[in-house]
Amino acid sequence: MLGNIQNLILQLTIDPVRADQFFADPESFQVEFALSDEELSFAKQLPQKAITDFQISVCRKRSRRVYDAVKRTSACLQQQKGQDVFRSFAIAHVMRSNEWPNKIPAFFDHVESALGDTVEDGVLREVVSFERWMYNIDQGMLQHDVAGRGIVRTPQAQIHSFLVPAEPLLDEWVSPELRQILMEGYGQSKSFVLALQTGDEIELFEIDACIYEILMQCEKPQSKEALTAVVQTAIQKHEVDKQPQEVLAELEELGILIEIGEEA
Repeated sequence: MLGNIQNLILQLTIDPVRADQFFADPESFQVEFALSDEELSFAKQLPQKAITDFQISVCRKRSRRVYDAVKRTSACLQQQKGQDVFRSFAIAHVMRSNEWPNKIPAFFDHVESALGDTVEDGVLREVVSFERWMYNIDQGMLQHDVAGRGIVRTPQAQIHSFLVPAEPLLDEWVSPELRQILMEGYGQSKSFVLALQTGDEIELFEIDACIYEILMQCEKPQSKEALTAVVQTAIQKHEVDKQPQEVLAELEELGILIEIGEEA
């Protein structure tokens, strides 16, 4: 019956493991799918490469449902590496329906597990790190309650350092030109990014090493005197031509640093 062969083809296109088993031993599928000898003969003629390419295509197309979360990583998965990664991910995560919204962390893990020690792999590792960081912020995983008395970095402000230039990461899409910037800048110096969340919106800013070091010291409330000393040390180290009070006032005005009172 036509339905039997259709069920088999559907199985082969959504489950790469079963597809490999079929092409290795097609006769073992005859009873399971109630195939006649004629249907089995037809199934044997299915082009394995076409089935494999279709599996990859389905996996990629389904990932568009979470485009914003994985777009940079997908763009940096070049040619054969991308084909291999998406098919091996489809093998590890067989989806009867589009389950990508629940698979984003697993996809990042999977990509990282496929990386080696080349510059291209190093760049991709940083891109994955950035998108994982953004995903965790969006899911509220990095926010924390602050309590006590003093000045503290708002829980809505997150910071991260990367081994690639920040500009391509902050762009909406990693074009070939921006990817070249990533490649050329990989490991040359660190870049620092601030993510400031307001409601459902996340604004991204590149910050310098001085501000990054100051904000790293502000995860717990500090007195104004103690924080002023921290800022003084940072601006002297990085030769910033500002007074500590100026730096603190700017960070407070932007809502990155806030002053809190005693815990209720």
